[in-house]
Amino acid sequence: MSDEIPWDRVARKLLETLGVETGRALFYAFIINTVYPQLYELITDLVEKQKKGEISREDAVSILEKELQKMKTEVELTGEPERDLALTLKKTAETQTASPRLVRLKNLIKDLETYEEIKRELIKKKYMTSDPDERKKIEEDLQEVEKKISELRLAIERLSSPLLAP
Repeated sequence: MSDEIPWDRVARKLLETLGVETGRALFYAFIINTVYPQLYELITDLVEKQKKGEISREDAVSILEKELQKMKTEVELTGEPERDLALTLKKTAETQTASPRLVRLKNLIKDLETYEEIKRELIKKKYMTSDPDERKKIEEDLQEVEKKISELRLAIERLSSPLLAP
């Protein structure tokens, strides 16, 4: 489908309508919209792998540098605003990146799962302890965790609903 669209003409018309500087701003907006979510996902994955001990910090930095270099070559400017914008429009139409909303939703779900695991552990501790002071402290922590869980569920519900989403 993207082969049918004449991106050069689209870019030319955009530049005629918006002007060169606004066209450049649009180009950078497309870059931000496509590169940043990819970069965010990459960094998140590397941090998770490092926390699990699958890779070292140095390996994570090395992988990140390689991916950044790869992204830089994909987004090089030619010096011709019309051509830059046309290439970016074509790439944007071809690739579907995760929207910031989807990334946020994914992170909220991970946080919810983490807090639910914490809640399970606190409940186990609560029933295994015999010290009343410690039990009271655990119950207070449990209430805070339950409050956070309900906040996360509400946030997930809001992001999931197309009418309530920002």
